[in-house]
Amino acid sequence: MKKRTSITALILTSLILITFSVFLRAQTQEQLSKLWEHIRTGETKGAITLSYEILQNEPENSYIMRLLAMAYARENEAESSLVWIENSIQYGNTDYLEFLRDEDFKTVHAHPRFKELMKLGKRLALEESKEKEIKLKAGEWTDVPLESKYELPTFNISLSFDHQNFYMKALVTDAHFKDGNRAWRYGDGFFINFVTPVSLDSVYSDRFYAYGFSRENGKPIAVLVNRDGTYYLGYVKDMTPKINIDSKNNQAEYLVTIPWSRLYPYHPLMDETAGINIIYTSQNDDGSRKRVKYVPDTHHDSESTNLRRYVPMYFEQSPKSALHVTGRLESRLLHSDNARIKLAVWAPEKRSVELLTTIHNEDDQKVWESALTKELSPARNIIQRDVEIPEEEGKYTVTVTLDGSERWKDIFYKYDRQALDRMKTGIQLLAEKEKDIVLSNSVDAMTYRFTELENGISGFTERDNPVMVKENIEELESLYGRCKKSGSIYVGSGYILSAFRSPRDSTLQPFSIHLPKKFDPSKSYDLLVALHGSGVDEVGFLRWTARNYQDTGFITIGPRGRDLSAWYLGPTEYDVADLVKITKKLFNIEKTLVFGFSMGGYGVWRMSFLHSDLFEAAICVSGRPYPFTGSPQEDDMRNHIGKGKNLTYLVIHGTDDRAVSIEATDEFITQLKEAGYKIEYIRVPGGGHGNFSVKKMVSKWLKKNFRD
Repeated sequence: MKKRTSITALILTSLILITFSVFLRAQTQEQLSKLWEHIRTGETKGAITLSYEILQNEPENSYIMRLLAMAYARENEAESSLVWIENSIQYGNTDYLEFLRDEDFKTVHAHPRFKELMKLGKRLALEESKEKEIKLKAGEWTDVPLESKYELPTFNISLSFDHQNFYMKALVTDAHFKDGNRAWRYGDGFFINFVTPVSLDSVYSDRFYAYGFSRENGKPIAVLVNRDGTYYLGYVKDMTPKINIDSKNNQAEYLVTIPWSRLYPYHPLMDETAGINIIYTSQNDDGSRKRVKYVPDTHHDSESTNLRRYVPMYFEQSPKSALHVTGRLESRLLHSDNARIKLAVWAPEKRSVELLTTIHNEDDQKVWESALTKELSPARNIIQRDVEIPEEEGKYTVTVTLDGSERWKDIFYKYDRQALDRMKTGIQLLAEKEKDIVLSNSVDAMTYRFTELENGISGFTERDNPVMVKENIEELESLYGRCKKSGSIYVGSGYILSAFRSPRDSTLQPFSIHLPKKFDPSKSYDLLVALHGSGVDEVGFLRWTARNYQDTGFITIGPRGRDLSAWYLGPTEYDVADLVKITKKLFNIEKTLVFGFSMGGYGVWRMSFLHSDLFEAAICVSGRPYPFTGSPQEDDMRNHIGKGKNLTYLVIHGTDDRAVSIEATDEFITQLKEAGYKIEYIRVPGGGHGNFSVKKMVSKWLKKNFRD
């Protein structure tokens, strides 16, 4: 009887402990939400008090220590901030760079102790990277422990590679497997930063590919999220992962395959060392997220910095690997008549091979070849080859074959430096002429384009695409030819990357413009101002807008802004207004429509409320009336209701938008309608952030509300 009682007591005690543990986690989660609200709204004293309360339950939580250090730094209490910075680092926050790049810590940056703490943080980060380094052998699977601090999700992850691909297989155990728009970011899905290290004594690099793997509408997807700081957010069909969901056992199996061509110019036979960070995000039913990272990195998917944290990953070839080769041109952008190729050849045994190098022009005509017989050792063989570059300007393909089989190819572009110098002189001569506003703006645009071209050439690296330089040269030559002939670059129809001179500081600011079919500068047109989203430039959104509404006959312009994530505040706001005014002087404009998505949606509210004299109508898609929680009151357009009532509005928002929640839009539209605004609001059931078509909705609204 006593034994049964003791067992019962033990079970009850365990249940009580589990229940108490769950209660503490729920309580901490609620406190954390309140803490973040204090941080966002600038209530630092409340943040300090709440941080101490959370630390009573979680005394080793380095993340809360960081927030406490931030709050003290905001209060200019340097000594207290430094104490908690040190505690945060000592308790495992090895992402030390966040203290350096976060503006909230600028009050302690000059302190001698802060500099010592950053040295400590770097040393501990390097030690952690050494402990977590990954060693792979071709054709074999290596387990990688992605450790979760949560009960769920948990992981079994293995990595492998061969001469064609990099592989990851993962078994995820979780309470659910949600899909949806950008689930690799918001849950549930994987996010991989594949990094090329720049230094042996650093754990950060600005050379990386970021890929997301998840499900959308029940189907697996792969997305190129970012490359070296440039956001793409494009689907990569040839990398679509295999994802199998076992609902009965609450498990998901992932098989991810990344071709080395998708990580160009990296190849393990040539470079042998890379870096990686693996992140998994699980979204809870209440919308909160659990994020598990192989190595801490607050900015693993950030727009505010191009640096990514990684651990080193070493690649070892296998004697079982077949004969294969990869190569690298000394430069893929040339203006001389010779270049050098570095080849890496893996041979499983000692052998002799015939190595043939050929160069073909854009018409696929062979313009050069050279054969070489080479004795290979049973290992990695490095071979340097000098190649002769044709005299003619153009794009070329270099190919290397081993014993008659094609093994490696790449492209390069040879440009004519003297031709560029002549064009530069010609643009300068046009600038000296007596100019009207169209010629003046055309010269400004070509000056900007030429400066950017020269910067691109001088800063060209092995990771850059020479075709982009080729296209920029050809576009600039076309603009220069038009301007010499007609006194304007705005001739014909289609897309132009242009620029205008800011009337406020005389800087040249880029913008994109699309001229409608059969454009005639003597005729009148309506103007569409396209405001892009955060982290990307205006080109993609403007091209999308012009393509979808080209039959409406708009002149479409897209301002870039001083910062790609400036939220149309400060100088960027005035650049938009100035560009609209200048465009109305360049062309005969009747009515003007401002159209924005996401961050550009906020830009629509801001421009239509604070610069309402410039527009007749506005379309906001997936935007909100404030930049972020805790924004200054003057930046929150809810505090400007009553302005912009002369415009007609269309607002579109998805009900399942996980990037910009629809709740704020719902409340704002209710307020606007009560205030008497002319507004049509479309809620898209199940719509996410940019994953549904608005073309028909917008076209229908334009016919009804904007066209006479």
